[in-house]
Amino acid sequence: MSLLAHQNEQEMADLRRANAELERRVAELSESLEQSSQALLSLSHSISHDLRAPLRTIMGFSKIVISADTGNLAPETIDSLGRITAGAERMGALIDDLLMLSRISRQQLRRGAVNFSQLAADVAFKLQQAHPSRLIECLIAPGMTVNADPALSRIILENLLDNAWKFTSRTDSAKVEVMQLQPDGEIMVRDNGAGFDMRYAEKLFAPFQRLHTTREFDGNGIGLSIVQCIVIKHGGKVSAEAKPKEGATFRFTLEKSTPSPDM
Repeated sequence: MSLLAHQNEQEMADLRRANAELERRVAELSESLEQSSQALLSLSHSISHDLRAPLRTIMGFSKIVISADTGNLAPETIDSLGRITAGAERMGALIDDLLMLSRISRQQLRRGAVNFSQLAADVAFKLQQAHPSRLIECLIAPGMTVNADPALSRIILENLLDNAWKFTSRTDSAKVEVMQLQPDGEIMVRDNGAGFDMRYAEKLFAPFQRLHTTREFDGNGIGLSIVQCIVIKHGGKVSAEAKPKEGATFRFTLEKSTPSPDM
């Protein structure tokens, strides 16, 4: 018995040492990740600041030349200066989107009960105000609720509904739907717009990967990356399905699915 007790005591001591070593390594890794995160955030802000100054200079001088010398400039020159200004403005928008993606990835979740129906209605109302000439049938299911971060939930809807508005701009009788599927609480945002080819669906959530040209539809190609980042941060999943010229459907959850009690 004494030998068995000694062996058990030795095994417990070995286990305690292994646990202590594991805790030490986890602490070191956490500290390293935090340092890397802070360094990346600092780099993002530094790049943003360093790029914004020359962009403002480009836009400022281009506009000055256009406004001051319009009568003396050839139409081709005016067009070129306009393209320069538009390109600088687009780069500024890209910087803003990258900073948002970086900030969201580090933002702490503040979960709470979110009235998703009201939130979707608010976002849709603002889109209708921004595009008063558009006639869109917007159907928002009542009683939708989620346990999520309210601010990040709004960003999801802003991106998905803005996409729906944009990609139905060439569709007669445009229609957008927002509904919640039971019992897992999955949210669905559907439109009858341009859609896309599912063969290229793997590019959909990658930053700057666009399935339509900027001549067809404007945008920076990062909105869906932001949506995916927020959904994953909540522990949920996001997916999309579509057909060209028949619209697109986005589905997402904001919580990890739990097995049914009957399983």
